[in-house]
Amino acid sequence: MPEAQRQGIASFLAVKVTALLEELYPDQPAMLHTQTWNYPAIAIYEKLGYTFVPGTKDFEKGMRILKDLAKRKG
Repeated sequence: MPEAQRQGIASFLAVKVTALLEELYPDQPAMLHTQTWNYPAIAIYEKLGYTFVPGTKDFEKGMRILKDLAKRKG
């Protein structure tokens, strides 16, 4: 819903879910999957300490897209 965008809801949920995963599964790595075009979500995940995992499906394609977007915004 457009009226719900940019209200911090996604960031809030990502923080809460990450904390819950750390609490329930302290010795397990958490892995997220997102679309290459969803760079706002990627920025949120990076702020929470998530990193890119080389060798996963479409990793190279995704990195090319993100680098291109960074050049355009930079």
